[in-house]
Amino acid sequence: MSAVPRRGRSLAAMLLALVAAWELTGCCCCGGTFPLEEQAAPAPAQEEAPRAVLPRLWPPPEMPEPPRVKPPKRASASQRAPTDGLPTVKENIAAAPSWVPEMSAAAPQLADPVGLFTEASRPVKEKEMPPGVVLCQVVVVNERLDLLAAPDLLVSMRLGSHPQVTVRGREESNVMYLSMPGVQLREGDEARLRIMDRDVFTNESVGTMKARYAGAFPLLAASRPVQMSCGVLLPGQVKAHVPRYLDAAERQLGALERTRPRALEDHWGYPTWEVFQARAALGHVAALVGWADRRMQPLLERFDAFESRWLEEAEASVRKKAEARPKAGEWVPVLQGRQEARVIAARCGGTPVNGRASVTGACRVEVELKQGKGAPLRVDPADPESDTLPAAVLVRSNGLTEAMALGSLWFNERRRTQVTVKPGEKVRVVWEVQRSGASPAPALLWLRAPDGDVLLRLD
Repeated sequence: MSAVPRRGRSLAAMLLALVAAWELTGCCCCGGTFPLEEQAAPAPAQEEAPRAVLPRLWPPPEMPEPPRVKPPKRASASQRAPTDGLPTVKENIAAAPSWVPEMSAAAPQLADPVGLFTEASRPVKEKEMPPGVVLCQVVVVNERLDLLAAPDLLVSMRLGSHPQVTVRGREESNVMYLSMPGVQLREGDEARLRIMDRDVFTNESVGTMKARYAGAFPLLAASRPVQMSCGVLLPGQVKAHVPRYLDAAERQLGALERTRPRALEDHWGYPTWEVFQARAALGHVAALVGWADRRMQPLLERFDAFESRWLEEAEASVRKKAEARPKAGEWVPVLQGRQEARVIAARCGGTPVNGRASVTGACRVEVELKQGKGAPLRVDPADPESDTLPAAVLVRSNGLTEAMALGSLWFNERRRTQVTVKPGEKVRVVWEVQRSGASPAPALLWLRAPDGDVLLRLD
C-alpha cells in the first residue's frame, strides 16, 4: 500500500473531525425538539397565496403541563377601557396571559409571514404612524456560516422606544421573518437588529444593522452578510385578515372545551395537544391585533374557563376514585391476583429521601407486596431477565401524575439490591419522587403493569 503524504493525512484527519463535530452539534437529518418558530412547516413560495388555515406544528417544542392552580379571574371585555385602533406594545405586554413566555408577550409571531410580507412591503407614508404590525424579513447572504449548513438564526429587534424582542428562526434557513403588533413610530425613530447564529454552546454574531424611520415604509438596511426589509400592516389591513384567525381560534377552543378528564391516563387525561393547538391559535390572533385587543378577551376568557373547569372535574374524579378504594393499609389484589399490595407509609414534604432532607413537595411512599400462588417473584434491577415491579405513579388531588423512582427493596427488615419472594412472603418497596415548589396533596398511588393497573389510597 502506498504511503499517504503527511499533508494528505492531516487534511483527511481535519475533515473527519469537522464531520464528526457537525454530526454531534446537529445536521439536516438529526432528530430533536426545537422551539415553536423552528418547527413551522417550510414557508410557501412568495408567489403562493397566504394559507387559509393554521400551519400544523409537530412535534411541539414544549408540551404544556396542566395548571397547578386555578387561573385568576380575568376582567371581561366590557370592563376594559375601549381602545382606538390596535393596542400599543406596552398594553399587549400587560395583557399577555401567564402561559406566554416573556419573550413572546410583546411579539407573538404571525402564522403566515411570507404571505403577508408582500402586502406589508407596499409603500406607506406616515410621519407618525398609528399602531400597526411591523413585519421584517432578514436574509443572510453568506450560506456558509455553519460551514456545512445554513445558519440557525436568532434575531433581536428594537423599534423606536418599544421593548426589544428576540425571535428564533427555523433551523438551517438563510431567511427568517419577525413581527410585532401595536408598533408606533415617529419620524426619526430607529429600527435596530442584531442577528445571531445559534450554536450548541454559544451564539455566534452574524451582524448588526439599523435603519432610521424617515416617515415612510419599507425600511431597508444592509450590512454584510445580512439584508433587512421591514414593512407595515396598518389597522385597516389587519382588519381584513383577522376573521380567518378568529375562526381558527374558535375551532381550537371548541375542541378543547369538549375534552374531559380520563382516569388512569397521564395527568388524568389532560388534553396537552389540544391545549398546545389552542394556545398557538390564540397567539396567531394576537400577532395581528395584540393581546390587549378587545377581540382577544372573549377567547382568553374561554381558555381560562376551560382550565378552571378541567381542574374542578379532575379533582372530583380523583376524589371519587379515592373514595371507592380501600383505605391505606388494606390489602388490594394486583397483577390479576398474583400479588396483593397495601400502602404502609406515605410522607410528603420535609421528610428524608435517600438519607437527605427533601425539598418542598418531595414524596416517599412505602408499599408492601405479598406474593400469591405460583412461581416466586425474583427482582434484580441489574438483570433484565428477572421479574419487574409495577411502575409507581403518584396521583395528586388535582389529577397531576408524577412517575416515582424505585428507592429501595426491603426483605425481612433488611435492605436488598435483589430479592426472591416465595408465595406467601412479603417484600417492602419504597418509591420516591422529588419536585420543588408547592404541589397539591397526593391522593392515590397508581401501580402500572403490563397485565393490570391498580389504585391505592394514600390516606
